[in-house]
Amino acid sequence: MARPPKNFITAAKNFVCVRITDMSGLDLNLFQFDFDLTFTTLLMNPDGNIYHRFGSRNDEDAMSWISMEALTRVMNLTVKEHTKYIKKPNFKALPAKKIEDFKAYKLVKNKGCIRCHQVHDAMQAQLKADKLWSKEDLWIYPDPKRIGLKLDPVVQNKIIESTSFAAKAGLKKGDLILKAEEQNILTISDLVFYLHNQANKSIRLTLSVQRAKKIANVIINLPKNWKAVSPEEYSWRPTMWTISPKPGFGGDLLDNQELSLLKLKKGSFAFRVRYLVTWGEFSHTGVNAQKAGIKKGDIVYKINGKSDFKDMKHYHSWFRFSHKPGDTVNFAIIRGGKKISLKLKTVE
Repeated sequence: MARPPKNFITAAKNFVCVRITDMSGLDLNLFQFDFDLTFTTLLMNPDGNIYHRFGSRNDEDAMSWISMEALTRVMNLTVKEHTKYIKKPNFKALPAKKIEDFKAYKLVKNKGCIRCHQVHDAMQAQLKADKLWSKEDLWIYPDPKRIGLKLDPVVQNKIIESTSFAAKAGLKKGDLILKAEEQNILTISDLVFYLHNQANKSIRLTLSVQRAKKIANVIINLPKNWKAVSPEEYSWRPTMWTISPKPGFGGDLLDNQELSLLKLKKGSFAFRVRYLVTWGEFSHTGVNAQKAGIKKGDIVYKINGKSDFKDMKHYHSWFRFSHKPGDTVNFAIIRGGKKISLKLKTVE
């Protein structure tokens, strides 16, 4: 087994809890998790078998599923699971793969540390270089709400709300999800990992569920493209920044006082252009924005007539998901107190 760097915490005899902070040299086929997360813990056997994953988030809060109460619960239950497993271990390792193996990705180390989110960037870069990339590759680690499930933040395999596909399958509030196919479920991360490995097409998922003292299998029917999310939901992911086309510029949201001075509605979306990306790998996008007439200091308050963005990340995500290279995008801008319109033709 590849030793994780700097983070090997013993939780019980021959049972370890791993928190990873540096991806350099790490076996990505062994330590599989959502690399965009703020915090992830893997509860595993030293032979490489991962019992459970802990640490997830939603699109609003990076710490929405993180608490000592929830972590303590899953660790205590995993010790019991571990006791059974060591009597008949069955882990089979896959061939090792490291972030350094993705040759198409220009690896930049920050003070000796390769950050987790760089793994998704590397995977995307290699797929594009091999001409195997498609938009499907963006739909990673789907939130259980994609299938209609809302789970308890502490007892994370307990359903607190069932809607959509899950409700049609008969799942109800209070049900405990025990397994997804053969995978044991104790945390939202366990379920997310299972969903991540399912195809984004019309499929049937089988969950083993406990209701009161009875255990039954429930089949959830999902339609094609069930993994796809909105630009707003995707906007928290660092991977968003690698997607094309890019506007080539960005800035800072205006506060209500600044909006008032410009006679814009309080709380509305508007930003002052602070930078144009005229450096580095994507410098051509900033040069393209300059050619379109974008200048530092411009106030952007509408894009294609749209101004209902939650924040700057939402705007950047929407721009990337809503356009293809070669599209023309209309910007409503205030410059020197005057409202003007500019057209930008997007580039790859």
